[in-house]
Amino acid sequence: MQRKIKATAVEAFTKSMVPSNLEFILHVPSEYDYRYVGDMRDEILQVLKEVHLQTHKKNLPVYGVNATSLKDFVTTKSDRKKNMFRTPGEEFRLRSEDLVDDDDFQESSPDLQAIAANLIYAKKPEDMKTGVLLRQFKLGRPVSMSLYERNFLVEHIATGKLFTMREMRKGFLLDTDKIDTKRIEAEVARCGHPFLRTPELVFQSKGRLYFMFEFMRGGDLLTLLNKYKRLPEERALFYTAQIILALSYLHKNGVIFRELRPDTIFLDEHGYIGLITFGVHGFLEDESKRKQVMSSCANLPAQQEYFAPEVLNGESIANSTDWWALGVVLYQMLVGIPPFFSKDQEKLKNYISSKPVTYPDPMAYHILVSDPARDLIGKVLVSARDHSYGSC
Repeated sequence: MQRKIKATAVEAFTKSMVPSNLEFILHVPSEYDYRYVGDMRDEILQVLKEVHLQTHKKNLPVYGVNATSLKDFVTTKSDRKKNMFRTPGEEFRLRSEDLVDDDDFQESSPDLQAIAANLIYAKKPEDMKTGVLLRQFKLGRPVSMSLYERNFLVEHIATGKLFTMREMRKGFLLDTDKIDTKRIEAEVARCGHPFLRTPELVFQSKGRLYFMFEFMRGGDLLTLLNKYKRLPEERALFYTAQIILALSYLHKNGVIFRELRPDTIFLDEHGYIGLITFGVHGFLEDESKRKQVMSSCANLPAQQEYFAPEVLNGESIANSTDWWALGVVLYQMLVGIPPFFSKDQEKLKNYISSKPVTYPDPMAYHILVSDPARDLIGKVLVSARDHSYGSC
């Protein structure tokens, strides 16, 4: 029986630098190391780097050794009992494998009063003229965090107005170290719809971008579902209709949202939805980077259930990616859970790729989903699987 290792337990990775040699080591200090050879080495390494960054908020140390055999760098059971570790030294560290700069996670939260950032976009011309400063905002509670961005509630000190601030790291993600006003304005123009939220202000520092979005007092859909478990069908379809309008608008402007989940759907005080735009994908012109970012997110718990088959299979992203997510979200609003779920990633991938949508017994669980709603969910998911919605 093959040894099963939790990805979160791997604390370092060593690979042979000899051409055509695919040997590698998983360093597991809590147990002992394991040596492999396989043509999936690079794919395994990428997943482990992303999991480590998400879990430990720092880069996974990756070492490169110019040797045909790595056995001298494997910590065995016997070594572990003697408290000996054979992980390569820092001189073998491959810094080119780091996903982010080492200082990206030094601070638990940004110090807005100390950051040197310039205002590069303002929705209101008068804000650009007066030169609003980042230090004029007070940091509040964190809202959410992903591999590539963090979201905080912030308050404008002088007016007391609340904003949602999205902090995005540059570095690997962006194709240029500088984002100019014209690029921001072009992106805003593509997202001008009542159910889409664009930034009120955008600041840029040496290593990061800060987007200030109008705070939506209704919170996000995930919080609503956690509170009520399910929503009345009329309300769920009301939200769905708005999402359809927003996605259709984006698609007509050549934009794929890519991140539709309950925690990315926000509500205002009147019950209307708002999808916050300007995710990291909008600043990636290199398709290989886009696929890498999507692959990273597809390996994170609590996100996989919303990804279309092509995302989990590493294929090209299309409009159908958004329509699939819409079907999953609508199902969850009505039933209380996503239509496909498994803690085993391979099983989940198979379910998403081919398992038919089923519904709980209405008599046993008191969950009734109308025929029109089932028809809509079925058509969206089936059409998304065969990309029939790809051109919508």
